[in-house]
Amino acid sequence: MTVKLAIICAANPGNAGMYSVDLAAYEFFSRHGIDFELFTSHAPSRFLRYKFLKIGVEIGHKKTKEFGKLKLKRYYDEKQLSSFTHVVFWGDFTPNPAYGFGDFHHVDKRYDVKCSETAEGSPQ
Repeated sequence: MTVKLAIICAANPGNAGMYSVDLAAYEFFSRHGIDFELFTSHAPSRFLRYKFLKIGVEIGHKKTKEFGKLKLKRYYDEKQLSSFTHVVFWGDFTPNPAYGFGDFHHVDKRYDVKCSETAEGSPQ
């Protein structure tokens, strides 16, 4: 079986600590010869996007962002993962339940990520 990984990283708007965590994923999977792509659902927005939104102009989100060796694709729909055999959530706080239930879900909504919800409006 050929393994192809989708690696979901936390947002990295130029934060050196988070860059080193994401770079560790890149180095680890590269050195083991594993086919992978890096994603982040909260990719950095286009310059000044939120200021434009305040005046009613939508310029959208970037589809990719590069930081040094890292090329992060913006994850926004589960259909993007259909060609991968495995999905890895990578990060120092990404798997933290408090972050996932509290912060991550609210930021997902801001970035227009498609997610299912329960009747109470909480993420499943």
